Amino acid sequence: MRANNELSKRQELISKAVSSVLCLLIFCIALGALASPLVTVSRNSITPFDLIFSPYHGAMEMTGIPTLIVSFYVYKVFYILMALALAILFIFFVFFLVSNKRRFSVYCNYITATVGLFLFVNMLIGFNYVNAYAVISRAMLIETSAIGFFVVGFLIMVAKFVTSMVLDRRAIDEDAKGSTVSISMAFVLLALILGMLVTPLYSFSGTRNRTRGIDIILGNDSAMGFLRMTDAFRAFVVIAILIGILSFVVNLVFFLKNRKLFLRYNKINTFVGISILIFYALMGFNYMIVYFDYLVVAPSHYVTIFSHSMMTFAYLPLAAFVILQLGIALAKISSDKVRVEYKVVGAGAGAGVGSGIMPTSTNDSEETGFDPIPAFSELDWSVNKFEAEYKRRMGNRFEALTLPKLVEHIIEYAKHSTERLSYSTIDIKTFVAGIAASKLSILQGMSGTGKTSLPKIFMEAIDGYCELVAVESSWRDKNELLGYYNEFSKKFTPKGFAQFLYKAALNRDTPFFIVLDELNLSRIEYYFSDFLSLMESHEHERKLKLFDLQLYPSIDNRREYFALRDGHTIDIPTNVWFVGTANRDESTFEISDKVYDRAQTMNFEKRAPKIKSPKALVGKKFVPYTALRQLFDEAMTFDFDAESYDTISKVEKLLRPYRISFGNRILKQMEQFVKVYTACSDTGADRSRYIHEAVDCIIFSKVVRKLEIKQIMEIDALIEQFGKLKLPRCVEFLQSLVEEV
Repeated sequence: MRANNELSKRQELISKAVSSVLCLLIFCIALGALASPLVTVSRNSITPFDLIFSPYHGAMEMTGIPTLIVSFYVYKVFYILMALALAILFIFFVFFLVSNKRRFSVYCNYITATVGLFLFVNMLIGFNYVNAYAVISRAMLIETSAIGFFVVGFLIMVAKFVTSMVLDRRAIDEDAKGSTVSISMAFVLLALILGMLVTPLYSFSGTRNRTRGIDIILGNDSAMGFLRMTDAFRAFVVIAILIGILSFVVNLVFFLKNRKLFLRYNKINTFVGISILIFYALMGFNYMIVYFDYLVVAPSHYVTIFSHSMMTFAYLPLAAFVILQLGIALAKISSDKVRVEYKVVGAGAGAGVGSGIMPTSTNDSEETGFDPIPAFSELDWSVNKFEAEYKRRMGNRFEALTLPKLVEHIIEYAKHSTERLSYSTIDIKTFVAGIAASKLSILQGMSGTGKTSLPKIFMEAIDGYCELVAVESSWRDKNELLGYYNEFSKKFTPKGFAQFLYKAALNRDTPFFIVLDELNLSRIEYYFSDFLSLMESHEHERKLKLFDLQLYPSIDNRREYFALRDGHTIDIPTNVWFVGTANRDESTFEISDKVYDRAQTMNFEKRAPKIKSPKALVGKKFVPYTALRQLFDEAMTFDFDAESYDTISKVEKLLRPYRISFGNRILKQMEQFVKVYTACSDTGADRSRYIHEAVDCIIFSKVVRKLEIKQIMEIDALIEQFGKLKLPRCVEFLQSLVEEV
């Protein structure tokens, strides 16, 4: 751990040093651009500093060529603002550097991108001057140095982004999460870029004279008769539009093939798209500026044109994008006012059942960084408390633990608890054997029979954790269990179910039950299908992807959430069992065979008798998960082969006409159930009795129950056959079917 921290600190220092150097370099490039010629015409040059410090246009020394008056005053304002902005950005840079901000690399990304945008506009102004003077006189030698400064600045921006990605992965991920536009926004940008093709750069009222993006690309001279473009300017326009389209295609490929690369590249695509929209808008305003300049300098050349007013629509694509962003920002502000995050509140010492889940509002600041999953951070920060709680539990460990002693302890604890619950030995043995054979148990029957109380009292007795999740009839997918990612707040809000899974992953040696209360109020396959599929995997290979993004905290020294893999995947801990309670009435759905085949089922048809003379309360005894797992593994060494067991073979033959067979999954669960059930019994010399008792329980719950939806013609004969096999639970169930008919 110390080595990892030292490596992390070394990487942060290197990242900070490289970010500082690159920021200083781009500042130097910007200063160089201000001092270098925007345009050179016949040995006359115009620099941004000339525009800033010349009090009026006549003060500039221009020999033999006209001064573009309107351009002078418009660009003068821009360069004054640019110089002030650079000074302010440099002050911020120094402040972030000396104050040792944790997000220094991210701030440097913003500063570098802003200075790069200034260099981009500076290049466009240089292009505009070249284009304007080229129209005035094609005989003059006209050139600009603004292109070179932008190219160097762009390379520095690329170097800064790559450096952040390599040296400070968390910073670039956080930067991407905070500013990346979704794939839908990428489509919007593409539509706006294509819209440039039909949006007029300029048009004259009362005439059909106009120039659009498509005219520039096709070189339509009749449409561009007012102000012809230089070949370099025209090539730049064509390349910009093609780059925008190509960037979108690359972005879409990443979205479909690799979401991780998409999250990083989408920011670049957005920057490219916005730059193209700004470029096109500035081109339109440039035409307006040149129009007024020509109106002053050489109106006689354009008598026909100047008889009509001129306007530009080049700003419309950029304006549409800005309005859309404002709408999203307002929606975000509205959602932030009502946003509620979920936070786990740990139970007090000694409490193990039903750890509270309560809402808490969050307000992360720039100073403290950004936390995309506050609820998981709360659990990460509770690790020391969990360790102290585990040590306390181990001080009250169940000594000389065996399965029969465990069964007896559960019965006595329930009997003398405040609820005065009464469970038979067969009930507890069936439940224990069921959790040994499957991670999913279903307790079904009428209300008030102790279905929900059983898993709660079981975990309370062994000092484990039990969480109750109330299923709702409106549930349609796994997000109802796991939670949702908010695109506006850039946060994942886990539901109580996901938080309890996460907590279990941080407490690997403490048993956990997650109780899905009334799990068939909605179709189980809708919201629990992913977990049913995971039942087919080895228990050490079960993992679930919570969301498609990669989320990492940046508010403390953690590089990632402790129980998340790759920033989005949680392992399903082996110390977790899922227990569902089910009622069977008109308000619930039938449970399918797919669910039954993967679960162990218990039926509660009778209310338990009331305890009249309770003794003193029985204390909890902690049973670590490793100890419980060891008991199950030892029980599995018992020699029992379900396929060759005579009673099971005869039942399979009896049910064959009803197309009910035993698959490999069911046979495996039968073997595990029978072995653990038998081990839970004080067998002595009569082990065969408990084996047969276990076979009766498992055949009833896994196989015979399926007859409920079959049409049985000779049910009395079937009851007689099961009676001969001495399977009383199966006989009782078949008789209940006769009574229902």
